[in-house]
Amino acid sequence: MKLVSAILAVLLGIALLILGSLGVQTFGTAGTLALESPTLESDADAYALVTDVVSVETGLPFSDALGDTTIGASSQNQKSLFIGLAATNQLDEYLLGVPYDVVRDNEGNWETLSVPGAEKPKDPTRQDIWIRRSTGTSPEMRFTPASRGATTFVVMNAAGDSGVTAQLAIGYKSDTVFPLSLAAIVLGVILIALGIWLALRRRQARRRDRPTTAAMPGSSPPPVPATTAASQPAESVPASDAAPPPNSEAAPDSKLESDAEPGAGPPLQGWYRDEDKA
Repeated sequence: MKLVSAILAVLLGIALLILGSLGVQTFGTAGTLALESPTLESDADAYALVTDVVSVETGLPFSDALGDTTIGASSQNQKSLFIGLAATNQLDEYLLGVPYDVVRDNEGNWETLSVPGAEKPKDPTRQDIWIRRSTGTSPEMRFTPASRGATTFVVMNAAGDSGVTAQLAIGYKSDTVFPLSLAAIVLGVILIALGIWLALRRRQARRRDRPTTAAMPGSSPPPVPATTAASQPAESVPASDAAPPPNSEAAPDSKLESDAEPGAGPPLQGWYRDEDKA
């Protein structure tokens, strides 16, 4: 169980560490993100650049809950621009018969489709079709969840003349992305360290539970159970180490004693009887 917990802690810690690092790398310490298109230029007789909102949206999960998304454009010829968000059907009705260009982001490559026409549009600043709008050389507006009902974004010259040259921009600002990313990094490091600690504890516990097979120096061997000792055969002793048979060295003396007459004392060496002298 400790091993599973250690693995899960390490994996979760790595995931949080990667997520937090990506957050810091993408948004920085200020918690901002800016995405810009290349310079987009309409045909000389076109009056607007039109794009789908999805083409300029961040696509970040929980972006509305964590911060604010802005959408805008920057003039590339110093003309004042008009930007607006409107429902597709209402914008189509407004631009009916008016030449304009539809721009689309195709995986980083912006494509342009020209829609022909011969009419001049009405003053965009006087129309009531816009859910949100703004004017200026670098106008921008907040793109809220309510604005997503407007699926079309349009850029026009504020004066209503043709020939629009602009750079589309989308920005994101969050005061919570950096603290959350930093917290994810710290928590990830803690979980990785916790997983390593649990793995080491499990390893030490397994070492303690392992039986000891060799006696430690200076310690007496463990006692052998009586049943085990009785069942073991006796060790054979070499003949050279065997104890000598009893009275093996005294065997000659015992022979002399057996030859002596009963009741006689020990033989006298070096003494002779008088009969032998004669």
